[in-house]
Amino acid sequence: IDFPMERSRAAATLSAASIVEATNDVPMGVCFSNPTGRIILCNNKLRVLANQLTGGYPQMMEELTRALDAPARREAALFGRLRI
Repeated sequence: IDFPMERSRAAATLSAASIVEATNDVPMGVCFSNPTGRIILCNNKLRVLANQLTGGYPQMMEELTRALDAPARREAALFGRLRI
């Protein structure tokens, strides 16, 4: 049985996959965390940068912020020594 209204409603509903896809389409790094600072979503651009800065994938915003604030790492990212 086909329910056109239900299919239409499902197509208009946001899903976790559609949110991830939308953040990956953004041309800059995007990261969301919960109120305690635990990272819940980073797009591909920021995930690559975080890996290059920290050698891994930070779980907490504080780790990512520290890496981004480190002068040598920030300069390396700005002047192209890190590949993003």
